[in-house]
Amino acid sequence: SEAMYPNTIEIAEAKLKLDYQFDPQHEHDGVSVNIPMAILRQVDRSRLDWVIPGLLEEKCLAMIKSLPKALRKNFVPAPDYAKALAGQIEYDGRSLAEVMSEKLFRQSGVKVQPSDFQEDGIDHHLRMNIKVLNDQGDIVDTGRDLAALVEKYNQRVEQQFKQRDQHTLERVGVTQWDFEALPEEILLKQSGIDVRGYPALVDKGDSVAIEIIDNKVSAIELYEVGLQRLLTLQLSDQEKYVRKNIPGFKRFALFYATTGSSDELLNDLVAAIFRYTFIESQSLVRDRDGFQTRLKQKQELINVMNSVGKLVGEILERGLSIQRHLKEMAKSHNQALVGDVSAQLDQLIGERFLTRVPFQWIKQMPRHLKAIEYRMEKQSPKDDEMIGLVRLHWQRLIDSGAHHDRRTQQYRWMIEEYRVSLFAQPLGTSMPVSAKRLDKEWQGSANAKR
Repeated sequence: SEAMYPNTIEIAEAKLKLDYQFDPQHEHDGVSVNIPMAILRQVDRSRLDWVIPGLLEEKCLAMIKSLPKALRKNFVPAPDYAKALAGQIEYDGRSLAEVMSEKLFRQSGVKVQPSDFQEDGIDHHLRMNIKVLNDQGDIVDTGRDLAALVEKYNQRVEQQFKQRDQHTLERVGVTQWDFEALPEEILLKQSGIDVRGYPALVDKGDSVAIEIIDNKVSAIELYEVGLQRLLTLQLSDQEKYVRKNIPGFKRFALFYATTGSSDELLNDLVAAIFRYTFIESQSLVRDRDGFQTRLKQKQELINVMNSVGKLVGEILERGLSIQRHLKEMAKSHNQALVGDVSAQLDQLIGERFLTRVPFQWIKQMPRHLKAIEYRMEKQSPKDDEMIGLVRLHWQRLIDSGAHHDRRTQQYRWMIEEYRVSLFAQPLGTSMPVSAKRLDKEWQGSANAKR
């Protein structure tokens, strides 16, 4: 029936054609969705998780069977659980794994995490196939990995989006909020279909521009930096004061000399102070009244400046001391330890580190550095083993290319807490952390990236 096997599916404000191929030997076995390249970056991966109603029960069964045995045995007979689930659940903006884990817990009292489902092993026909279409409607590529297709055509989609007609909201040379409110999203016509656009303030150095971006996450990241620039332009006197009065700067800039220049450190430090004061952990300002209200937070600048100046001074001094100690250890001690600590130091306080450390975590960095000192002093016989445990998680982050991605920031800093729990347990951690918690956090951030 049309209800169970629909001809179209609504994704990203567009009705997209579905094709069916019931042949296990065919590369397009199952259901294929035809996605114009223009909206490829706007497709929600979680929507594709749900395939179509006609395959939902079968997919629920496959998902239950993919659980580790210790969990799977709680849902027997699996077909009965799958049938009950399929009749109760529907797409609500979340992934199928999230909704299933919630429903299974309610049915059985057994806690199942979305990351417990081993979705990569599920039959192809239960994973939506994607056909990428060009402007003429021709198929240019296919695949079942949305993230891989988005990455492959990312630049091409972005270029095509920029070639459209300029929107009335878009401007350049903006130095004050003298424009109308910016909505979270708008609809544009491109390649004959409605495409979502996300207005953003874009930093241009001595001004900002208002641009329409086709990717929500990118738009938010640009908006935050652009908003900070616009606030700084309006608070030029305060910016000059901060630049000249960071406590202890001349002294601790010397500790940074082996990493970068004093001017570079000062610029990054001033920018960080403004970011911590006006941007981080706060909603985006979208109208003139909100902007004026945010400007009033300038009263907090001096306190933030003093706090950050003291923290950075302690961090750089302690970091330099560790570097000197490492040079001595390198002559006669465990080379694996020396190499691992050197790499960790570079990750923590390497070149331009202030551009990527949130205020929440810069406040924890003195403890992270104390943990390094503790580790170097104690030199546990299990150090090599613990290096391997940490490396699994850090390498996963590096291999993904997402070590500076906002969606993996919690995971990145959980790794630092994990180090403390392994190498310097008496210092304590700022949160519960373990290898299992790291795996679950990674699964969650990976889903967010998709």
